[in-house]
Amino acid sequence: MKENRVGQPSTIGEIVLIPLEEVYLYCDKREDGIWAYASKQPVGVVVISPQFKLAIDTQGEKLDLNNCIQDFGGLQQIIDNLENSDGTNTIGS
Repeated sequence: MKENRVGQPSTIGEIVLIPLEEVYLYCDKREDGIWAYASKQPVGVVVISPQFKLAIDTQGEKLDLNNCIQDFGGLQQIIDNLENSDGTNTIGS
């Protein structure tokens, strides 16, 4: 099973970094027992500042933020929580 996940956001000054991760989980039952495999790989990061929102992959290439929001459950909620109801960022406040 592959799952896209949002990692724990980190704040550095007025910038918030939100890691994007792929988690792989696999389990198999065999005659001699059960084994499991799990791994977590970075996919990219969403960078949010008072001036912009940007998503980039691990190669530094720009990603479509809307696609990331669709692919990574909870990302929109995190972004929304960083903004006030008037649309301004709470970053650095």
